[in-house]
Amino acid sequence: MSQFVEEVIAEHGQVDILINNAGITLTPTVFEDISDEQYKKVIDVNMWRVYHGIRVFLPHLRTRPEAVIVNMSSLTGLVGIYGYSPYAMSKFAIRDLTESLQSELVGTNISVLIVHPGGVKTNIIKNAPDLNGTQLREEAHEIFTQVAGYPLKRRLKKY
Repeated sequence: MSQFVEEVIAEHGQVDILINNAGITLTPTVFEDISDEQYKKVIDVNMWRVYHGIRVFLPHLRTRPEAVIVNMSSLTGLVGIYGYSPYAMSKFAIRDLTESLQSELVGTNISVLIVHPGGVKTNIIKNAPDLNGTQLREEAHEIFTQVAGYPLKRRLKKY
């Protein structure tokens, strides 16, 4: 990330806005059926990459007359969703980090915002790290997008 910041500054000369948008999820799976490794992978991407983005860009944002940090969370940053506990946990963490930064940066040149989008038709399930094989990815993506992204209390076959 430090190298990325240097590249951005070299190309653009400054940073006024940081938009943190990191997110992966698993296929809908209950907590007990998720391995520690898969759980950790979701947390590592969704939470730690946002953290590192803030960590490395904050010093540059402080040098600007006005700056903004925008963290992308999710509806699951407000309410847990059946079958998405690692995703929800990571997005709740983003919410809490954002709220903490909002209070810490009051009176500075930096505004901190959070966005909690609901079900959005993306490739997040198609790219889920617990899927193997192109056909399974396509099937999972089709099911996910047909139910507006969040199948409440609905068990899907395990891929």
